[in-house]
Amino acid sequence: MDKDELLERHGTALATIRDFAERSGAERVAVLLDAGAAAVVVECEPFASLEVVVGDERYAVAPRDAPAALDVPQAPPGTAIELDLV
Repeated sequence: MDKDELLERHGTALATIRDFAERSGAERVAVLLDAGAAAVVVECEPFASLEVVVGDERYAVAPRDAPAALDVPQAPPGTAIELDLV
């Protein structure tokens, strides 16, 4: 799968991964996409280009599509965490 085919086939997913990385405050996001015969690994740091690995090929890509609507998860409040020391 070449870079153009990757952007055509997974453009919305790539844009959504980048959007999530930027809005979530994560230091790094890594996602494994099911692409049939070849697995696609996407790695992203906020405000940086996406690094996509397909088999032995590595691409730096900038998504062209708009991201899917996705709510960014919020951190649970400290009162929601319970510790049981036995």
